Amino acid sequence: MLPATDSARLNPSRWPLVGLALLSILLDAGCSRLRAFRQDDRQAFGTNTAWSDRGPDGKSSNGDLYAELAVKSGPAARPRPIANLAIGEIPKLDLKPVIDESPPRAGDSSPLVTLQPPLVLPPFQDNATLVAHRAPARPLVASIEIRAPRIGPIGLAAVLEESRKAIDALKTYQVKMTHQERVNDRLNPIEDVILSIRRAPKAVRLEWLDGPNKGREVLYAADANGGLMHVRMAPTLVPLPRLSMAPDSPLATRNSRHPITEAGLEPIVANMEDAYAKSLKNDQSRGRLSYEGLVVADGSTTPCHKIVRVTPERETWTVLIDPETHLPVSVQAIAGNGDLLEQYTFREPILDLPELANADAFDPDHRWGPSKGLFQRLARTTPEPDKPTATR
Repeated sequence: MLPATDSARLNPSRWPLVGLALLSILLDAGCSRLRAFRQDDRQAFGTNTAWSDRGPDGKSSNGDLYAELAVKSGPAARPRPIANLAIGEIPKLDLKPVIDESPPRAGDSSPLVTLQPPLVLPPFQDNATLVAHRAPARPLVASIEIRAPRIGPIGLAAVLEESRKAIDALKTYQVKMTHQERVNDRLNPIEDVILSIRRAPKAVRLEWLDGPNKGREVLYAADANGGLMHVRMAPTLVPLPRLSMAPDSPLATRNSRHPITEAGLEPIVANMEDAYAKSLKNDQSRGRLSYEGLVVADGSTTPCHKIVRVTPERETWTVLIDPETHLPVSVQAIAGNGDLLEQYTFREPILDLPELANADAFDPDHRWGPSKGLFQRLARTTPEPDKPTATR
């Protein structure tokens, strides 16, 4: 047995001294661990404790690296209390590391990167501040709105002006025409004809190339044969003589809403010009005219200018104009009750056809031969000047 323990055991009066020594050692060790928490400037979370004996400049340190950095940078580097920050005053976040360029000591493998001080953010004081700092909400699906160009009277006037120029530049033209009309509350069947026009003096030729009326032909020339309309009926088992009559006679308008003098593209443009001129003077007697942009009609792939006229009788007239030729390609009229009044389509135009400039193109004797009967003279009727006719 050792002498020290023997003597302690032999002398019980020394036991209190030994207990006091052990208690002093234990208290000193506990206080050394709590020393950093008793300081005013605590060590930042994550600071490497291996640097406790030196600072970032290589000199001795008291073990609190964050406190030394704050003191070295001055009071401006310390975070301000939250209560002293104004609303919306947010410190700029700087993630650049602080690098210790001092040479490491022998046997020290600690990293040379130190985290910055913690970032202090001000709380949102009210809902208004919260909304001000919130990113704007974005819809899950973006809605795309396509706006049509705003077209007013200037746009309508430009379309009509181009159409007028195109019409005035023509001397003759020929188009294939499909038409259907409602006459005396009865909708006639659809017919396909070839329409040939000489503009001045006005002359018209209609030819039926197929269907039950194949072979029928109608001729009119304002400057020949007394301004009468001549009709050659479709061939039958019993040949029928040709008919001659006034363009506005009841026999001539029995199956049509318009006299032959209104055939062609010019009356379509003229009626739109008349309605537009009256609308500029606040005269709605011809209805309201509007331009509705470029549209593609059924059965077509070419967009056309669409002009709509609504009459005081609530009829809706729709005209489509080719943007390349500036000529009408279709006309449709719908009654106020939804009934179709008439529709015309024009296709495959042949402009300034030399054949139509010849007077023989509209002369019945040249095309059909001389008249050989009296029936056409009996069929002649006098015009009825007071009879109103429908117009486009």
